[in-house]
Amino acid sequence: GADILFNNIAKVATSPNKIFEIYGNNHNTPDGTAIRDFIDVRDIANINLLAIEYLENNKDSKIFNCSSGKGYSILHIKDQFQKLTNNIISYKFINSPYLEKSVVIGKN
Repeated sequence: GADILFNNIAKVATSPNKIFEIYGNNHNTPDGTAIRDFIDVRDIANINLLAIEYLENNKDSKIFNCSSGKGYSILHIKDQFQKLTNNIISYKFINSPYLEKSVVIGKN
């Protein structure tokens, strides 16, 4: 998720000899990298608390989507991190060990 991505980018940004590895640049997206709907783990925790509260106060259950509804490419996230930290983030594209979808965005 987002935490792993941000930690990996931060490690590279603070280590001049490290290279950020991006799985693939052949996705059917504007910059060729995968687009994901990143959501903070604290938001997921909050959503779970709200769901428990809902279940305690209602007799029926519902399905709720945990999504920002917006997607960002891996390269875009890297570029924004680089811009905010004012550090050059070296990167290279590598083959993904996974069969990945190009775009994964939740619907609100």
